[in-house]
Amino acid sequence: MIQHVPLNRSLVPAVVDLWNRELGERFPMRASLFIQNSIEDVHVLKDGSVVLMDAVTDEAIGLVVSKKLSTEDPYWDMLAHDQDTGWTGWIQVLLVDRRYRGQGFGSRLLEIAENALMVSGAKKIVLGGDPWHYFPGVPADDGTALKWFQKRRYRAGQTVYDLLCRKENLSDLPAVDASGVTGRQKSHLAYRLLHASEKERFLKFIQKVFPGRWTYEAYHYFLKGGQGREILVAEKDGEMIGFCRLHDDRSPLIAQSVYWAPLFPGLHLGGVGPLGLDPAERGGGYGLAMVRAALEELFRRGQEYVVIDWTELVGFYERLGCRVWKSYVYHEKV
Repeated sequence: MIQHVPLNRSLVPAVVDLWNRELGERFPMRASLFIQNSIEDVHVLKDGSVVLMDAVTDEAIGLVVSKKLSTEDPYWDMLAHDQDTGWTGWIQVLLVDRRYRGQGFGSRLLEIAENALMVSGAKKIVLGGDPWHYFPGVPADDGTALKWFQKRRYRAGQTVYDLLCRKENLSDLPAVDASGVTGRQKSHLAYRLLHASEKERFLKFIQKVFPGRWTYEAYHYFLKGGQGREILVAEKDGEMIGFCRLHDDRSPLIAQSVYWAPLFPGLHLGGVGPLGLDPAERGGGYGLAMVRAALEELFRRGQEYVVIDWTELVGFYERLGCRVWKSYVYHEKV
């Protein structure tokens, strides 16, 4: 007998077991990550998040998690700043045990999620890309899932990528001397980690130049106890002109770029992103140099590999020796 059970913390072990049976070879799940992204996130829509349990075996055989912006998040309005995000609903994950596929369970889970999202006011439903997401879209190598959702009127869009960087592949760039002064720009450049005392200065900068999701994530970083070691800033003549988030196994939250660290057993995986440069300063090579500084910092900390997640700028990062690792296709239903 299959039962529909609202998603709750007590089901985490069963859900993680289901996830790893089906996706673990490509996207290994940890209980701590699932709790962070699908239990503790206040944007999870309870009516649209369900686990299918086999009452005989006590196994989870299906899962759907949906999200809609919630005012319980003190910074929700920063996400709503992004165009039409306030009207967007997300399906974070939909998964059915392969032994039970072809019996309508996936369609039923999708129906539950879509109905709950429409009742909550969603005008558009997006697959992945939610606050505290797992995937920025449908994994591009899962042809079955792509066809399944497209058959149900989800429209495919842009492909984005996760890139993998290794220290031995780090390409050379034009040198910046020890003082940070480049001969071409004749300006003093510095790429350094943020000091804890500069929190308010940094938040003011990022909210001015990058309002929206990046500002939202920065506020939550500090809310989680961040002290600045995960934020590298670029300064020109003493003024902040850019930033880059970097993550390792000491970071106060599990960031998108290190979700799949278990794929590197016995090794250390670091992550870079998001990152941004003031539009007024683009074109001078500062952005690429900032990313290189972030990579060098992570390699100095002992990370053997670094992931740059959710980007379409493949050519930009290939200049640093990074290569495409995973791909995702955006899907929405209006």
